[in-house]
Amino acid sequence: MRSAELDSRGTNIWNLSTKLRRGDESSEIKRLVSLLRAFAMLMLDAAQQGGNSALHNSTRLFRVSLKAAKTCLDSGNADICLKMLEKAAKYESEMSKPENRPTPEDDLAYKRLSGEYFVMRTALVGIHAMLGTEPALTMYQAWKQSRLDLAEHMFEKTARVQRHADPATAERLADVLYEMGKDLLEKKQNEMAVRWLERAYDTLAEQDLERLSNDAGELRLSIMHSLVRSFIALRTAETRAKAWDIVRIMENDFGDKLVVSLLKLELLSAETELNAEAYGRVLDTAMRTTVLTDASFKTLLHHIHKLRDGNALVACTVLEDFLEVRLYDAERHDWLEKAIIVRIWLTTAATDNAISFESIQIFLEKVSGNLAKTLSSAAAHAVLTLLWKRIEAAYNQAQYEVAEAWCEIAYHRLFENSGEVNIAIIARKGIRCAVARHDHATARKIYFQMPEATRAAPQTKYLMYKVAIRSHDIEFASECLESICQSTRKDATLLYACVLEAQQSGNRQQAITALQQTIGRCDHTMHEVHLPALFRCTARLIVAELASTSPLNQALVSNLCSLFENATAQARTSRTPRRSNKAETFTHLELEWFAKNAYNLALKHCADMHPRDLLRLLQSCMELLDLIRADPQLENRDDLLTRLLFCHFLAASASIALARAEDNTEQSAQQYMLVQSEATRFGELLTEASREAVGEAKYEDLQSKRFELLRFQLECAVRLGSWNELDVLLDECVKQDRIQRLEKLADLVFSIHASLIKSKEGSRHQSKLLATIQKVITLSWRASGHDMVKVSRWLRCLFSMALMVDANISLMCLDQAAHLVRQAADTGGIEPRYPVEELEWLATTAFNRSVDLYCASDDDGCRLWAAKALGLAKASVETEALYAMLQSKYSGLRWGGQE
Repeated sequence: MRSAELDSRGTNIWNLSTKLRRGDESSEIKRLVSLLRAFAMLMLDAAQQGGNSALHNSTRLFRVSLKAAKTCLDSGNADICLKMLEKAAKYESEMSKPENRPTPEDDLAYKRLSGEYFVMRTALVGIHAMLGTEPALTMYQAWKQSRLDLAEHMFEKTARVQRHADPATAERLADVLYEMGKDLLEKKQNEMAVRWLERAYDTLAEQDLERLSNDAGELRLSIMHSLVRSFIALRTAETRAKAWDIVRIMENDFGDKLVVSLLKLELLSAETELNAEAYGRVLDTAMRTTVLTDASFKTLLHHIHKLRDGNALVACTVLEDFLEVRLYDAERHDWLEKAIIVRIWLTTAATDNAISFESIQIFLEKVSGNLAKTLSSAAAHAVLTLLWKRIEAAYNQAQYEVAEAWCEIAYHRLFENSGEVNIAIIARKGIRCAVARHDHATARKIYFQMPEATRAAPQTKYLMYKVAIRSHDIEFASECLESICQSTRKDATLLYACVLEAQQSGNRQQAITALQQTIGRCDHTMHEVHLPALFRCTARLIVAELASTSPLNQALVSNLCSLFENATAQARTSRTPRRSNKAETFTHLELEWFAKNAYNLALKHCADMHPRDLLRLLQSCMELLDLIRADPQLENRDDLLTRLLFCHFLAASASIALARAEDNTEQSAQQYMLVQSEATRFGELLTEASREAVGEAKYEDLQSKRFELLRFQLECAVRLGSWNELDVLLDECVKQDRIQRLEKLADLVFSIHASLIKSKEGSRHQSKLLATIQKVITLSWRASGHDMVKVSRWLRCLFSMALMVDANISLMCLDQAAHLVRQAADTGGIEPRYPVEELEWLATTAFNRSVDLYCASDDDGCRLWAAKALGLAKASVETEALYAMLQSKYSGLRWGGQE
């Protein structure tokens, strides 16, 4: 290919690279442009070697090689850059010959290009040591590994031709020196950075600024900026003074640019003690003059943060001015919200609470007056997060008034979009503070200012429960407790808390109510709840409350009965076979506790408790005892049996009392049937007890109770008309050998007799009843030590009862009475004498009976009864007068055939 063609194509490729560079500044395009220019340079060099070697063409290629090297330098192609500089070195050598610079213009062009060449060599000193490294290494990384002495040597060569450099060359030299100095500054080689940056600064300072390019001003600003930072990094008074000098120059030349203000701020920060007032003034100026962008806005807020470390109050003032002067009218709501958040952060981070409250309240009112809408949800949430931290800190330090004041700030209308949940959290904390200060009125005020939905939240209701308990508002406490119960289906934690609160306040009644509500919400699906413990706590509280009331509070008694009934039902469920694969909720010890306490309470209050409540408590106790006795490995069965027997006895006693007091016939009959059931069960269990096992005294007591139950059963049989059971019960009663029992039996039989007379069906059993009385009289005479008064009374009653049923029994009563009278007379007073009154009554009644028979023309009967009456009156000396009178009357009777 001919030299001219190579030159033409190389020129075209160069021009193409220039066009590509104008359209895109991405790293990929820069790399492509550097390769195209290097290739174009090599083609132009080949054309030069093959043909045209004129001086002007060498100057042209010298310039092109330097541009190609600079492009490679910018794109990071260090190895290609070196090759381009090798080509430049060749042309520099050619042009260095005097014969190749015949005119002053050629000489000046050479010196300018030579200066630029040495600048490039200065930046690339030691580049050969970097060959073979990763291509991503930048030019500045290669330079950092270079030899500084050789770099200095290259700069000296550049300095020799620098006075002949044109403004563009000087600008490029300053740019390279600036990049080197900046790189050293970034690597914290501060002294070297100052040296190279000063050289960059001096290079531009020697030029006429008006002849430099439009970018020279920015370059100069960047050089001065880095130089000031280098001076600051050296941390000496001398360098700080130099830095201030340069900053003043920058202020004169560039005015209130943000970069100048930032340097001032950096210089102020470098002082031993921060001058917050001066810092604030500089920052305030920057905020007023800076063109606001996202980046500049972020930078300004960053320095507000730094100013806060020096003086938070000054930082607040500056930021408020920023809002007033720039942000309210900036139409950037996001900037405004960020500034407000920072302002509140400054307040929450302050240590002077009084100043903080006053300043933030004024600030929020001013913001509210300048905003047409509230803060966004995210911004309001951020503010509440800051406030919450301060609220928590104050609350944890028991500074309740301070925490409450922060809560008041959080209620501001600007933060409405934070959400009801977040507002409710703040409000609840305010209620806690008021409760801690015993200010129940304030707590109620906060509560009623909350939205309806958040007022109904269980956590809110719990806090108000505390308020109600402590202010003795029982009605409101009950309302809150009910709401908590309805809201907490699976978790009983808040109910436990209510119980604890009520206990701590000394209000046992509320604690009981809370526990009952808790029990009502618990079942076996709530495995975290130990039901027996819950029942025990409730029972203890009710018992304690019962002990403090006199007479017994029937409502509490009813609650106690319900509690034991519930516990019994749960225990029964726990012991069912379908739950055998799970751990039993009610263990043997748990059952023992509930059974013993129900038993002891029944004994303690059986005289004071209403029979119906007593019966409920006893039924729970009996069922619990049955569950315990069902354990095949149970020991000490005799004690449990004794308790169970006594429970059945008390249950029968309570039922008989209810039956007697009931006016409704049907309900009374049901109670009598329950008495029969309890008595029957008592009899069955009594067969399991032995005298040796339970002891003599206990066994006798059980027998006495058995007799009492027999009496109850007799009453039940009469009231229910169960006459067929009467004979069996009477036979069972007669087997008793204790005089006291016989006396009670006699009295009962006399009462039963009246009912038998009224019943047609019952009249068939009167003979059995009379026979029983006869047996009682006989056994009683033997067992009571001949108690004549008692026997005479019973004989009189039996005589009267039998008179209309079986006259022979009445006659036997007369014979028995006569026998007792004669027996007493024969013993000479050793045996007790028969009561005269009873004797006279029997004799008189018998004689009257004979008169009745006489009137009925039953002469034989009349003679028989008269003889019995006269014989009885004659038996005792004390009734001789009665005998004489009766004999006289009997003599006056006229029998058939007599006149």
